[in-house]
Amino acid sequence: MEEKGTANGKSTQELAVEGQKHLEDTVEAAFQILSSMNDELCNPALWSASQSSNGGDGPDSSHHLEMGGGALDEARLRYKSAVASLRSVLVAIPNSKKAKPDDAMDSTAEQVGIDRLEERIADLRKELATKNKHLKLLIDQLRLVKDYWCIARTGFLWRFQRELYRIPRYLAGQTWDSSVIVCGEGQFNGFPEQIILFLI
Repeated sequence: MEEKGTANGKSTQELAVEGQKHLEDTVEAAFQILSSMNDELCNPALWSASQSSNGGDGPDSSHHLEMGGGALDEARLRYKSAVASLRSVLVAIPNSKKAKPDDAMDSTAEQVGIDRLEERIADLRKELATKNKHLKLLIDQLRLVKDYWCIARTGFLWRFQRELYRIPRYLAGQTWDSSVIVCGEGQFNGFPEQIILFLI
């Protein structure tokens, strides 16, 4: 309420300058969000920490919040605050024009400056809309990467369990000398060395 009252008491030019500042803060916060999302996409350790935090609270989850979630949450709060301030200024600009007396005329230079600021505001709003779409796309990509990582990890465990299930049947039809296996090294009648390492 106090912010709106203060905005209503300002001239159109002052509101335009203030609105441009809020727009720049909004764009900066949006860029910080994109940067934080990019850090998460480029750091697989954060995906693992995120999955561990779903199972329970622990050192990994707090470490994840410090590395990724903290900066991202801070950028989101800055973004929301800047957008709210920008909206209040945009609402106050038409009201400030209506509140002026009819006989009060701005100088030509001042009117030109106001028009340029309004055009700049319109351009920044379009740029902000484009960055919002890009941000949404990055969020969707991050979710896809995390889902793919979980599926890949689950598939690896399933294949490994299946191979372990086949080992007894393979060994049942083989004749070997147990001395062939030495500390997980060597050959075992053509049996894959990786499986021998798992068995040791």
